Amino acid sequence: SLANSARVYTNVTVIGRFVTVEPLGDALLERNYGPANGSLFRASPVKEGKAPPECRSKIFGTLQKDNSIACLKRNFTALRGQDWSRLERLTQVLQDDPEAIEQILDVDRALWMLAFNNVLVNLQSYTGRYSENYFLYYDRDSGTFKPGPADMNLAFGSFKNTGEGSDLRLKELETLSPVLHQDNPAKPLISQLLQVDAYRKRYLAHMRTIVQDYFRTDRYKERAEELQRMIRDEATRGQNPYYSQEDFNSSLRKVIGSKSRIPGLVSLMEARTDYLKSHPLLAIVPPSIQEVSVTRRERFAKERVDEFAIQARVDFAPRQVHIFYRFDTDSDFEQALLADDGKSKDGEAGDNLYGIVLTPPSGKEYVEYYLVAENAKAMSFSPGHYMYERHSHTLTEINQ
Repeated sequence: SLANSARVYTNVTVIGRFVTVEPLGDALLERNYGPANGSLFRASPVKEGKAPPECRSKIFGTLQKDNSIACLKRNFTALRGQDWSRLERLTQVLQDDPEAIEQILDVDRALWMLAFNNVLVNLQSYTGRYSENYFLYYDRDSGTFKPGPADMNLAFGSFKNTGEGSDLRLKELETLSPVLHQDNPAKPLISQLLQVDAYRKRYLAHMRTIVQDYFRTDRYKERAEELQRMIRDEATRGQNPYYSQEDFNSSLRKVIGSKSRIPGLVSLMEARTDYLKSHPLLAIVPPSIQEVSVTRRERFAKERVDEFAIQARVDFAPRQVHIFYRFDTDSDFEQALLADDGKSKDGEAGDNLYGIVLTPPSGKEYVEYYLVAENAKAMSFSPGHYMYERHSHTLTEINQ
C-alpha cells in the first residue's frame, strides 16, 4: 500500500500529524496485477473466545487446513469477491499436496513476502504469532493467489512474538533465525515451501537482495532520517503529539516507550544486518551474473538482426542458468535454459559465458527478461529486484 504523512483538521482545528495508508482495494490490485477481477482476502483472525465445535482452535491465519469454509471465515475477511472455495483449496494443497502448490499460489511472491518479514523483523504478519496482516489476492487470469503484506505498523521488532514462547528480547530480535519456522507444521506457508531446495535457495537469495540493497548500503537509515526531519516539528510540538520530543529524537538509536518498548530502528537493523550477512546460510557465495548483453547488428552489415542473442558471464560454479522472458508486457513469462556449449552465441564452450537465442513471434519486436543462476548451495538473480525492474531490448535498438 502507498502511504504518506498528512496534517489532519476538524473544521479549522488542527488535530495533528497522521500517517494515511492506502486501503487494500482495486487501486492497489490494478497497480500491481492488472485489471482487478478476483477475490481479495485479508488475514484477520479471531483471537479471543472459543472456536465453534467443528473448527480447529488457534490456527489463526496460518493457512492450516480447517474443517469448513465457515471455520475459514473466522480467520480471514473477504474484502473483494467471495472465492472462499479457492482459499480452502489453498489450505488443502499446502497440507495434502504441496508438490502442486504452484498451481494455486504465486510461490515467488510468497517467498519475497516471507523474506521481507524476516529481515525487517515484521512479526505482526504471517511470520508472527497470529499470522495476520497479510493479504491473498486470487487472480482469476493466472488461477493463483498472490500474497503481500497488509500492515507494517509494528515492523522492526515492535511486535515481538513468533508464536513460539514469550515475547522476544532485543538480542533475540536482532538474531532472529533467517529460517524461522522451517520445521514448524503450524506455519505451512513457511515449512512446506522451505522444504523444497529450489524455493529455499530463492528465499535466501531474496533475503540477500533486501539486506544488500537497503541495509548494508544504509538506504533505510537515510530514508528514516529524511522522514524524521519532515515531520519533526509537528510530531513533537504540534497538536496531540504521540511522543515526547526526547523520545522522537532518540527513536532511531534507543528503545523508547515504557510499555511497548519500541526498538531503535537503526540500532536494531545495524545489529541484524551484521548477524545476517555473517550467517552461514547467507554467507554462502551465490553465482555471480555479470556482463548481461545482447548481440547487436554489426556496423555496416546489410542484413537486419531479427532475433535476440542474449549472453551473460556467470561465475562461481553455476549448475544451471535460466532465463524468464516474454515478448510483451501483458504475457506470462516463459522459461528456458542458457548454455555454455559454444553453440548458443555464447563464445567458447566452458568459458563461463552463457547464451541463448530468442526468436520473437511475427510482429513482436520487444523482449523483457531476467536471469536466474543456481549453484550447489545458492541462487542469484539479474536484476536482483526483478519483480519491478528487468532487462529489455527491442529489435530497433539492436539494429541501430
